[in-house]
Amino acid sequence: MVMLILYLMLNQKVPKEFQPAFEKALNHFPELFDKYIFVYKTRFFGVQHAFRAYPPIFNLLSPKSKWVYLVAVNKRRSVRIIFSSLSLEEQVGLLAHELSHASAYSDFSRIGLIIFSIRYAFSKKFVKRIEEETDLRVISRGAGKCLFMERIALFKFRLSRPYPETEDTYITPVEVLENLKKYPHLYTDKDLAECSSQLELIVEKLKLTYLPSRISGKRKIKHSLKTLMAFLPEFLKIFYIVVIKKAYITKY
Repeated sequence: MVMLILYLMLNQKVPKEFQPAFEKALNHFPELFDKYIFVYKTRFFGVQHAFRAYPPIFNLLSPKSKWVYLVAVNKRRSVRIIFSSLSLEEQVGLLAHELSHASAYSDFSRIGLIIFSIRYAFSKKFVKRIEEETDLRVISRGAGKCLFMERIALFKFRLSRPYPETEDTYITPVEVLENLKKYPHLYTDKDLAECSSQLELIVEKLKLTYLPSRISGKRKIKHSLKTLMAFLPEFLKIFYIVVIKKAYITKY
């Protein structure tokens, strides 16, 4: 605990409203204790994500020990309301997913990170595989119950207006629960029973056992174009933060 607090003081910059959930999520990824993680607020144009963890592409010429792992927070009002309405457990599940991405990035070589970034930008099939692996890593680290509760809350909200990137990419609550059962040393029978009861409740009330496929091809194309148009300003924002402003170096 002492080491965690020390590393948080030296290596992490996180807005205060996310600090409690961030610290709990970080406990599941001790390999990130000595990594520099900078959480900043921005606006995702045309993209509905609440958070995004970016590969340290602007740090490739620096030693790996000095790579900066950026987690962007969507500061749109609707997203802030969603996050603040989540319980602490659900917030931990959301942030654990992003830290799971950062954990994977820390294992890449420079060439591997470049190849990964290109494939992630242009292959939807690759994105789906990576996001599934990211969720499974969260589960294997002991934050799977938090992920399950977050996924239930997220799908409740998005049921009325499903988004392509959620429906086609992330694993469902049913799949999360099935994977929790593979780790009896991490999740007790009480944990599984609580998750099962939540799943039964949402299935009964919302008829949701999997994500509904109600999205037209036209809407998916429109979403893809919006995502592409949103990439450039976000790319420039990251460049400004890391290369020009170096905001991650300043203290609170």
